[in-house]
Amino acid sequence: MSVEFTVNGELCDRPKGTKLADFIAELKLNKTHVTVKINRKWTGRKDWHQELQAGDCVDISLSVPMSCASTELEN
Repeated sequence: MSVEFTVNGELCDRPKGTKLADFIAELKLNKTHVTVKINRKWTGRKDWHQELQAGDCVDISLSVPMSCASTELEN
């Protein structure tokens, strides 16, 4: 069984039970400074253990340390 969600506006599906941390690692972004919003709410790394749910809207942006600037990732 899988769940469908959007990432930066693009439809995506992964196996049920996929955690945000696993998805970020799959994108090879786990060692990169990124900001993540799920359903328009900021999500800190300490909360990346949560499972992605059907219908979630995930927004991932690269962030520049010590700056207020960020850049959305292209999927």
